[in-house]
Amino acid sequence: MFSKSVFKQTLSQNWKLWLILTTVSTLIGVLIINTFDPHAMRLAVMTFGPDGPPAGMGGGPFGTGTDRFGLFTIPDLLAGGYYAMLGLLMPLVYVIITANSLVASQIDRGSMAYTLSTPITRVKVVFTQATYLVVALVAMFAVVTTAGLATAQLSHNAFWGQAHTADVIAAAEVLDANRDEVASNIRLIHDSPEAMTAGAEARGVSEDVYFLYLELVMINSALDHIGEDIGVTADEILANPALIGTSLNAPTIIAETFGVPRDAVMEHMDTISQLEGQAIPSTTAILVMIHGLDHYMQDVEMDAMLVGVAAAADYLEMETSHLMTNLQLLANDLYALEVASEASGIDQTALLTFINVQLAEAEVAFDQGIYFNMGHYLNLNLGIFLLMFVIGGVSFMFSCIFNFTRNSLALGAGIPFGFFILNFMASASPDFANLRFFTLNTLYNPTNITGGYDFIPQFIAMAGIGLALYIIGIIVFKKKDLPL
Repeated sequence: MFSKSVFKQTLSQNWKLWLILTTVSTLIGVLIINTFDPHAMRLAVMTFGPDGPPAGMGGGPFGTGTDRFGLFTIPDLLAGGYYAMLGLLMPLVYVIITANSLVASQIDRGSMAYTLSTPITRVKVVFTQATYLVVALVAMFAVVTTAGLATAQLSHNAFWGQAHTADVIAAAEVLDANRDEVASNIRLIHDSPEAMTAGAEARGVSEDVYFLYLELVMINSALDHIGEDIGVTADEILANPALIGTSLNAPTIIAETFGVPRDAVMEHMDTISQLEGQAIPSTTAILVMIHGLDHYMQDVEMDAMLVGVAAAADYLEMETSHLMTNLQLLANDLYALEVASEASGIDQTALLTFINVQLAEAEVAFDQGIYFNMGHYLNLNLGIFLLMFVIGGVSFMFSCIFNFTRNSLALGAGIPFGFFILNFMASASPDFANLRFFTLNTLYNPTNITGGYDFIPQFIAMAGIGLALYIIGIIVFKKKDLPL
């Protein structure tokens, strides 16, 4: 059922278009990954306000993000942007043009008559053409996926060879200690004024921010170890703090993490049982409460904060978005801070505290944000391949049904682009949400993959529908009358 000669001929006719669109799609993905800055992203996410960003994106102040770190990782960014628009558009154009050229265009030009005048059967020809389209898609996404993985490693050391952060290196020198030892026991820095100063300078933040950052790291570390001890995740502990009481080793873990006597921890363990069913919003909230910062934070609203930042940006003659991703500029300029305070109505002390907490969160995001979830990334690419597989099935089927290019393109291009537009409208506004029921594109939701939602049934559906469409096209082409 497969003809090497037909496959080679099809390849020679279509490889240039494949190369161009694959290269463009790959370069866009590589550029996004290469320029990813988790530090800036974490602060930029604040602009979404107290309700947080859309599903699948990290961030938001005080636990409004999708997880305790408020992360906005590389796969999150790709899911919310690249795979929702440009990552779809390039292969979509390729599928539509190529699918039409494989059958209908050849019938229209008369070249199909020449091919079928040879001993090669109709079924062998059309099966080979369908195989070419699928193989071309596999090759396209193999290139895109491989280039993305290579860029993530080269630009962010996402898989192996991650060096210690600059503050750990600087603090280890001051402490005359091994870097691995310092990295695994951040309290060594926390308890040394000299190491604190060196670490803050290395990170380029104030010591106030660095102190809060170290506290966040220790809180997260303690939750991770307690979670490992009782077989749950740290996020589950945040959702139900009473789980801490089920860990016999929790007092020891907390004591060793923060450098306090175990007996002092035990005195407070009884109160944990009273927290059953009460969720802690985030580790940042724990930090705020521990240091009594909630007194300063309770009157701070994100909308007012944004008004203040906008006023300060005007004063500093820079874009508001630039200042939002560089809040340290505001924290370090007393006059700009005063302008922001007057415009927002927020006390300067409260405003500075808020900024320091956000900067500390951003430092945690910087450490964690380069975390590259291999499973998420591979599933994003598998999902978009399956979507193009089923869309290719639509275009290929119509290419087999019609004998003229204009008819094939009318439906083989019109319907896929219609799906794309309807899905975009459904995602853009709740008013158009019901349009998702009229497009196959709704079967591929990139943010569901990175957000931890179920996506396997949709993947199976795309594979099944796509296979059925290719089979229908082959059967129709086999039985229909051709103007030979």
